[in-house]
Amino acid sequence: MRTYFEQRYCNECVIVHWVEVTHRQKQICHGEAYSPHGDPTHFTRRLGHGVEVIEKSYSLPLIWQMTLEAKQDERDTIDQLQDW
Repeated sequence: MRTYFEQRYCNECVIVHWVEVTHRQKQICHGEAYSPHGDPTHFTRRLGHGVEVIEKSYSLPLIWQMTLEAKQDERDTIDQLQDW
């Protein structure tokens, strides 16, 4: 998934900060403390006046994926057996 952020004036926060800008130029505020940089699950690249945030995709070997799914199923079973 890709999103685009620019530093623009935000009417909600009444300051200039990073806001998400859609293809139709709609601005979406994520709060004045939000920064598109520094998220370990995404990387950024410069694009126009702002940055594009792109989700990192990891392709694990099939045996690892099967192991992770089996462990998740095991955790789900244990949670269902708990007497809360």
